[in-house]
Formats: sequence, structure tokens, C-alpha cells
Amino acid sequence: MSEYIELEGYIEYDPDRKDMKRRTEYWCVLQLPNDLVRYYQYFVRKEKHIQLEMPAWGAHVSIIRGEKPDAEHIHLWKKYHRQKIKIKFKPYITEVKDRKKGGSFYIINFESPDLVEIRRELGLPIYPQFHITIGRTYYD
Repeated sequence: MSEYIELEGYIEYDPDRKDMKRRTEYWCVLQLPNDLVRYYQYFVRKEKHIQLEMPAWGAHVSIIRGEKPDAEHIHLWKKYHRQKIKIKFKPYITEVKDRKKGGSFYIINFESPDLVEIRRELGLPIYPQFHITIGRTYYD
């Protein structure tokens, strides 16, 4: 039986994403320690014999991806800026094939009532599951 791992990160709204060309506003992420991604990349390298790059934006969880809240909810934007949030996950790495570009993403899925609540308060669609991207096998 695998135990949950608990980890703390902080909420950041509209983080600087220098290389992103479109949809650069209305992003909200949970920033996590980069060592988390490096640690799990080790296991992917050992098992699959492939090299993964760090995610372009470091270790994070995307909570809101360029979705502007409506007029009724916009006043809540940045309500949780820099607030610390704990997440719990089981360390199962999942491979997700990218049919458009080829290659694969390696992720760890988890649920978080706190992250769901951020979306709910802003009137955005609710997604019960989030993920941490460990890496992918290609980069543009």
C-alpha cells in the first residue's frame, strides 16, 4: 500500500512565462520545488531509458490556463496570491501520449479540494483532477 506524499507550494497568478506567445493572461499556478520534478525524472530515466527535460516553466500545477473570469467573479482574481497550499499525491507516474506532436508526457495525477475551490470561486468549470508534469519526450 502506497502512502500519500504531502507537499507545499504557493499560488501565483499571471506568472512570468517569457517563452509563451499566446494566452499569457489569466493564468494561476501552484509553484512547487523543482527538485520534485528532478526526483521523479530519475525514475522515468531508469525505467524507460529516456531523457526528460525540465518542464519549460519549472515544477508547477496549472490551476487556471488563460481563462478570464466573468464580470461577476473577476474581483476575486488574485485572492490567493502567494498563499501556501498543501497537496497530497501518490507517487504514480503516468505516461500520456501526445497524438498531435508525437512523444509522451509523464505526469502525476492528484485531487485537491483547495485547487477546485479556486476554480469554483471564479465561476470556472470544475475539474476534479490536476497533475504535475514530470517532463515530456519532445520540445518545440
